[in-house]
Amino acid sequence: MHSEPVSLDPQHRRPLWLAALATSLVVPLAYLCASALFERDPGETVADQLDETGPVALFAALPISAFAMYALALPLIIRWRTQGDLSFLRACAACVGAGIVAITLFCLLLQVLPSLILLAFGAGVGLGAGLVFSLVGGVRLRNETVDG
Repeated sequence: MHSEPVSLDPQHRRPLWLAALATSLVVPLAYLCASALFERDPGETVADQLDETGPVALFAALPISAFAMYALALPLIIRWRTQGDLSFLRACAACVGAGIVAITLFCLLLQVLPSLILLAFGAGVGLGAGLVFSLVGGVRLRNETVDG
């Protein structure tokens, strides 16, 4: 049995539940904003686009985002915190992995094989989610532990 590392400073400054909640909400909101700004047809207003994408953000992006955060990324993040190994980079890595798995599962649910572009999209969304999680949670940049 090995001894657990002892942290010299807190691994995060704010509650992880708050970071997970914010991350789960920011991803669909970012999708909603991006689609309203960039996917409009000529002559279509932002309000028209929001009418179209709002239900997608609420009924697809929000559950996928929450699943990726709570079922995939957060258990790994909590494990690292318990071991004293949580860092900004590890939180981002967990979210990138969760994004790739979530987009793969979503594609399979739609009976579509995920393409490399979709996997890269999942990784990119996961990286953004990891940044939001780390910033909201105040996750430290580096893991600075010593043996106890």
